[in-house]
Amino acid sequence: MSRTSVSPGVQRDRRHGRHREMVMRRDKGLCHLCGDPHADAIDHIVPVSWGGSDDPANLAPAHSSLRCR
Repeated sequence: MSRTSVSPGVQRDRRHGRHREMVMRRDKGLCHLCGDPHADAIDHIVPVSWGGSDDPANLAPAHSSLRCR
């Protein structure tokens, strides 16, 4: 399991990669920010820096571009 530094002193597991397909299927690939289809990334609903986890309940499809933000 790889670990990534999010901010100084904060470490998190990059486990959400293994949940990607399940989250995309669960939400039918719809971006949780704008509702458009064809989301191509996974986003944390509650950011890790605010105490959010990599649990699938805290992950949602999103667009990797800034077109809907």
